[in-house]
Amino acid sequence: MGYLGGNSLSQIILLLSIPLLVSVYSVESFGLFGVFSAYLAILSQINGLKFENAILANKKTRGLYYFISSFFIASFISVFFFLLFLIFFDWFYTFLLVLSAFFAYLINIYQLYLVRIERATIAGYLSIVRSVLLISFQVIFSNYNEANVNGLILGCFFSVFILGSPILIWCLWLIARVKVIFIIKEIRSNVEFVYYILPQTLINNVSVQAPIFFIESIWGIHSAGIYTMALKIVQVPSRFMTTVLRNLLTSEFSNISCEIENCYSKARKYTLLLLFSAFSAFSLLALLIPHLVDYFLGDNWGDVVLISRCMLIWYAISFVNIPAFCLVMVYRKLRFLLNFEMIGFFWRLILFSFFYFITVEFYLGMLMLSISIGLLNVYFIIAVLKNR
Repeated sequence: MGYLGGNSLSQIILLLSIPLLVSVYSVESFGLFGVFSAYLAILSQINGLKFENAILANKKTRGLYYFISSFFIASFISVFFFLLFLIFFDWFYTFLLVLSAFFAYLINIYQLYLVRIERATIAGYLSIVRSVLLISFQVIFSNYNEANVNGLILGCFFSVFILGSPILIWCLWLIARVKVIFIIKEIRSNVEFVYYILPQTLINNVSVQAPIFFIESIWGIHSAGIYTMALKIVQVPSRFMTTVLRNLLTSEFSNISCEIENCYSKARKYTLLLLFSAFSAFSLLALLIPHLVDYFLGDNWGDVVLISRCMLIWYAISFVNIPAFCLVMVYRKLRFLLNFEMIGFFWRLILFSFFYFITVEFYLGMLMLSISIGLLNVYFIIAVLKNR
């Protein structure tokens, strides 16, 4: 409850900050930030080659070793991506992107470690502090706008840098006291997370973030800004609880993994509860969206109403699949997860290729995307819960 409460309050802070941010930033500025956030989401998720899953999926007494191993991997991966991205972006954009991803990853794995050792309330506090820092720095740098970097991007960087720096110092202190051979041993014993979860996560993140790149290319940077704001709205219910529930349920299922019947029974019960919760929360949100846009955003953001409603189907069903996803992680059905993500990725690619060559209205394209991804998630839930 402490973790959920802290995460919920952090999302409320982000939600309440929207009127302030739209008063100082344009739609196009949010479009640029949306593109940066898409790159950041992809990079921060693969920074540790998904080895951080070992923190929750193994005994909590060994959690510190998996935490150190995740940091060890992320450090080398970040150097690699910095050198790689210099080919495609200027040094300043690359610097902000790679370091933002690195510090965001440090915060993430530290929160996972706190959950595993049953100090989840502290993880909730970190979420609150991160949100406050993010909004504060984005307001402070609201006048900065140069090339493809604006105050929204700078604010994102400094928020994770300030919060992640103490964690970085602690990691360096820990590594100095642990033999490298032990780190290598822990990585080898859980290498299957890298084999299966890494490509699955990479495909998933590229699939989820791909719309912003396609939208910018097909419908322009203004539409990308509308999509970015619509995401902020439709993700409100799921952001309150998705990460929290995934971490907690994975930890719970891991503790009772030897009781297969009990584990699957709980997963089915939780799925039904989330189905009811999703129907209630997202239905209410659909009714409130016009009022939220009028009150918080203004006339320039009117298109957000229709796009947000189109995307609700996708995010509502994605919220319901949390218990099924946790079962996959605990029982390591990683090949199935990888195959599922490949289907989703190629479907998005086919769909946006169709939009690129055939003229389709922006809102219609988002509705087609939302319905199709929602149906894929329904298949995922049924396949996991009924087929061991």
